[in-house]
Amino acid sequence: MDIRLDGRARAAVLFTLLLTATTAHAAVLLDFDFEYPDGTFTLAPSLRADGIASAVWSDARGLIADFAGQPGRALATSGFTTGNVLMLAVTTAAGLHLAAETLGFDLRVSSSGPTAWRVESAGTLLGEGQATTKFERFAVDLRSLFPGAALTLVLGGSGATAASGTLRLDNVELYGSLQPVPVPVPLPGPLFLLVTPLLGLTLRAGNRRRAGVQPG
Repeated sequence: MDIRLDGRARAAVLFTLLLTATTAHAAVLLDFDFEYPDGTFTLAPSLRADGIASAVWSDARGLIADFAGQPGRALATSGFTTGNVLMLAVTTAAGLHLAAETLGFDLRVSSSGPTAWRVESAGTLLGEGQATTKFERFAVDLRSLFPGAALTLVLGGSGATAASGTLRLDNVELYGSLQPVPVPVPLPGPLFLLVTPLLGLTLRAGNRRRAGVQPG
């Protein structure tokens, strides 16, 4: 049977192969469902991969609370009319770098809460979307971030109509990989860099004389 692929089909196959290659090594490094097995609220991760030293939630106004989640409990905060933001600070064990790939989460707001959300890191916008009063699932691509030993993700909101308006998060998952810190390769000193080409020219000239070749 003769199977032929046109240009678009070949591109689709190539894209699928590349996508599989870039995501196959990704793993869940952190998972937060914000509840203990007995149903009480916690900020501790329900899953933390080996190599993640710490993962700490905080907010800029000290207003972290908990409300009903999807299911169980959810992380919540308010104060978005005064610039409040949620922050997740992650650090790795010594000798490892975090290569983040995706942040997934369920999000909802109260009727007076933010109408839009955004995720940033070090002032760089990574993702944004609209918020509703029902939980919706979102995913933010983090592959533009440079691997490092620490990562801080900032979740902000805009459009809130009251300081008491809340934003809730649940089922937060951080995907990525942990990589050994690259070992720097020492560069030759300035003298070595100068002497090496001169030594090469000298040896070549000596070889030419032994072979009876006159200088050109």
